[in-house]
Amino acid sequence: MKDLSEKERKIAQHLIIDDGFEKACEAMGFFVKENVTFAKTVIEGTEEMRFHTDVQKRTEHTHFTLLSTELIGEIKGACYLLFTHEETMELLNVVLPKSILNDQSKMLTMRDAILLEIDNIISASVITHFSNKLGFKMYGGVPQLRFVNMDELNNIITASLVPDKVLMGFKACFQTSKKGFAPEFIWSLAPEFYQGIVKYTNVLETLAKEAL
Repeated sequence: MKDLSEKERKIAQHLIIDDGFEKACEAMGFFVKENVTFAKTVIEGTEEMRFHTDVQKRTEHTHFTLLSTELIGEIKGACYLLFTHEETMELLNVVLPKSILNDQSKMLTMRDAILLEIDNIISASVITHFSNKLGFKMYGGVPQLRFVNMDELNNIITASLVPDKVLMGFKACFQTSKKGFAPEFIWSLAPEFYQGIVKYTNVLETLAKEAL
């Protein structure tokens, strides 16, 4: 499994991921009908043990909302957006009016539609920046929604830990005037992503030297 260096992780975070989330905030404001700000990203180490450790920290939670998007094009892979059940309900309480929240049938229908669209917005924003910055033609497939328990979540993450893949995890904090929510992301990407990040890092270093 490929592992980005500290410098390469910072490049991926500040110049690609954060930029993508800034665009996602603009689109997400439509749902909450107010300004959405992007506070920070905390990028995790990519080693296998760190991912297992991070998941195990959530043992107090038993149910999760997992949204997945397949990456299609010159860089293949998958991206996962993870909320606990409690985080999902907090998000819905911000987005949905009380008339919908108090109607179980309507709430469940709107829940799935909103979660899928939020995943589509965030994933599309980040994938677009990957494509633009790294120069690869790539796009996201139709997002899938699953409600899983801890064992199922562990199995999905374990299946992503395959040789030559770049595994990257991070948390992002989005804030509205009423509530903040911080979903977790896990990205499993083909080796071309690693090569693209290394090339992009080298280009930035060259430009910095030429500017001196």
